[in-house]
Amino acid sequence: MYIKGKEPLLSMAYFCFTHLLNLAERDKGKGKRKEKASEKFYIEDDVLNKLGCLSSARGDKTTARKSIENSIPLTAIEEKWVKDCIKLIIRRVGEININPKPNVIKMSDLPQL
Repeated sequence: MYIKGKEPLLSMAYFCFTHLLNLAERDKGKGKRKEKASEKFYIEDDVLNKLGCLSSARGDKTTARKSIENSIPLTAIEEKWVKDCIKLIIRRVGEININPKPNVIKMSDLPQL
């Protein structure tokens, strides 16, 4: 839907983020979902924290995932960061079964914010 222009970037990103957390919780048990996702998928905590923050509480009337008074739109750099991050995460979910110990996805693998 996002690729077809029918879903905003931030709602798509938040769906991917929460799906990743749910996958980790399913495999590793309840509690501390971000830590478990970081461990299971070899993604730096800072990456998941930033993605959660940007996709949950940012955007304007047409791009935000939810209505937040005085929300702040993404900058062009942040938008690129979210897009690149989601691509890496989608790829990682697909490859983790083939390569159970991949390199950790780090903030330095993404555009500088």
